[in-house]
Amino acid sequence: MKTIFIILIIFTNIIHISGQYSINNSAGNNENNTGSITYSIGQISAYSVIQNNGSLLVGIQQPYEINVSSPTVDLIPNISIYPNPTTESIWIAQTVDINDIQYELISIQGTQLLSGTTSSNHHEIGIKNLLPGNYILRLRNGIGQSTNYKIVIY
Repeated sequence: MKTIFIILIIFTNIIHISGQYSINNSAGNNENNTGSITYSIGQISAYSVIQNNGSLLVGIQQPYEINVSSPTVDLIPNISIYPNPTTESIWIAQTVDINDIQYELISIQGTQLLSGTTSSNHHEIGIKNLLPGNYILRLRNGIGQSTNYKIVIY
């Protein structure tokens, strides 16, 4: 019995199991003349700091989105969007003469930035004044079918 007890003590001291407090996707540290902050995305532990001049809740789980792409169904066939990524303009090309297509260019925040209707089989949308980033181009045909395209402006 004494031998088993000694072996257990030796065994538990050799093997040390520790868990992570957080699995972080990103982290950073910002400083200025009024203070500093260190942050991480994906942090799972939390505690609060309370002082006379305020309180701070540290380590709140910060949400992030993982988007898994799946095959999309093109509800408006025979349309090409090019170039993508782009800097100055987006072209909507129709290989078959479809009734006028309505378009909306939407920011990632959901703000409609541009809208209109195609006037020919090759329609240009000017985007020179937009900031670099990701946008959604929504096309809608005359019978209400719509298709979204991710547009990258650099």
